[in-house]
Amino acid sequence: MTDWDSAPFLQGAHLPQDEKGTANTADKTKAPVGLDDDEGALTSLPPGDEDFEKLVDSIGGHGPFQIFIWTVGFGTKASAACVFLFMSFAGATPGFWCAPSVTSAGNGSDVTEVEKERWRGAYNDSKEDLWKTCEVNGTTCSSFVFDDSMNTIVGEWWLVCDKKWVSTTITSVQMAGVLLGAMVAGQTADIWGRRKVCIAMLIGQFSFSLANAFSPDWIFFIVTRFGAGVSAGGYLVPYFSLTMEFTDVRWRAFLGAIPAWPVGSGLMALAAWLLHDWQYLGIAIACFTLPFLLAWWFMPESIRWLLVHGRVDEAQRNLARAAKVNGRLEPDENLTRKLASLELSKAKSARVYSFLDLFKTAELAKRSCSLFFVWFSSGAVYYFLAFGAENLSGNLYLNIFLLSIVEIPAMFLSAFLNNKIGRRWTAFLMYMSAGVCAVIVIILIQTGAPGVAINAMVVTSKLAMGGGWAAALVFSAENFPTVVRNIGYGACNVASRVGGIVAPQMVFIYTTQPSIPYAVVAVLMVGSSLLFLTMRETNDQALEDVITMPSSGSSKTHPVAMGTIQCSTRM
Repeated sequence: MTDWDSAPFLQGAHLPQDEKGTANTADKTKAPVGLDDDEGALTSLPPGDEDFEKLVDSIGGHGPFQIFIWTVGFGTKASAACVFLFMSFAGATPGFWCAPSVTSAGNGSDVTEVEKERWRGAYNDSKEDLWKTCEVNGTTCSSFVFDDSMNTIVGEWWLVCDKKWVSTTITSVQMAGVLLGAMVAGQTADIWGRRKVCIAMLIGQFSFSLANAFSPDWIFFIVTRFGAGVSAGGYLVPYFSLTMEFTDVRWRAFLGAIPAWPVGSGLMALAAWLLHDWQYLGIAIACFTLPFLLAWWFMPESIRWLLVHGRVDEAQRNLARAAKVNGRLEPDENLTRKLASLELSKAKSARVYSFLDLFKTAELAKRSCSLFFVWFSSGAVYYFLAFGAENLSGNLYLNIFLLSIVEIPAMFLSAFLNNKIGRRWTAFLMYMSAGVCAVIVIILIQTGAPGVAINAMVVTSKLAMGGGWAAALVFSAENFPTVVRNIGYGACNVASRVGGIVAPQMVFIYTTQPSIPYAVVAVLMVGSSLLFLTMRETNDQALEDVITMPSSGSSKTHPVAMGTIQCSTRM
């Protein structure tokens, strides 16, 4: 979810490749940079594949214009995190009692406080027996009284006992919407443009979140949650590449470290604590989305997308606008047209690769399947821990908050270890630690240990898992050859979304067999950690650009279509 964005951007610029697919280490100082010394305007480009990067540098790659883009892009990502994790509160089951028939009208909200107190007094001796029970003396309860300290959809529509499956099913449907949204947005962004798709998805996120808050029944609620999932999941696909395109290489690693997702989910927990009501929380999330939706109308379209679609005049206007805000001179229009011609030529001559190319060699097939398993496991475990906050002891709001903000130190720890001991060993240690913590949780549950001890292990497991996924993001992208990197990385994201669909059902299983989901977590995390050891280290290694066929020991290169990796964040 931390959603984890397009990995190659986290690594900065790589050396341009020659016609054989090997790194070109020629002295770059000999190539004319193309900057007019008197005015600082870009008038020509150096040879090679760095044309677009030089263009970005010329307009100021980290000025006020970029700060606006970063604020809007990552602020909206925080609102998407609220949409994703809304059900961690809205789907929680408050305390309830099997109520006498006198309260059978409605869901208990129309029962006066006097009636409630009279009921509590009359049933005081047997209250513990009636706590979260569905039968009394062999008779199925027909009505319930819910703890009014918080109002969730479970209490709103009595989603307990024979309907307890509804809440987690709604969450799975929402996550299925996320998967569909990512797939649709990836295609439509290439056709209609990144900006238009982002705006459309944000309109959907705002509208569905608002409509969701006024659901008259759980059927309408599940439909609007699906729509909210499609919208939030769709936004996370095109926004990151657009944000990165206007940023120079040196600052892209900084963007990858912005903890927008944990900040957003932490704010959602804070809002839930203040409001105590799923409807008010839904309205608050819609209101949180609105200012970013309005700000997106002032966002520029992707320069790369405009160039490859021949809309040079619009691209030039966006470049001029960025240069003006950053106090730079506008790049020469002839230069922009030349770059557009180059990019169009690349796109037309590029070979089209498919998903099947991920299995073209035994080594690449092994690598692909291993990474698919890792990402499926990551999605399942991450969202199980996030949506399962209600199963922990203590304060629900505090549990959601802790499970959210623990990702912030996890991201920085992962970034430090990535460069210190390498991607492979960082991912191995993090995933293994998450699995070991899950085993300890099982032992604590079976021995009846205090809830605070279980909570501590679950939070630690989430920290390790979050840091491991951050390392896996970088490791995964670097393990796919350039020509299939978009496809491979996108397939990994699909695997994680499937894991997200499965996760709520693990939460459901916990209600009857609490040890089983953590056993699944242990298997998935330990299995993933071992798979990392079967793959090569990529830290400080040249990236593969083409698929090497073992029969000849050589490979043929093909032009790679212009663009950036289009994939959703892990959240």
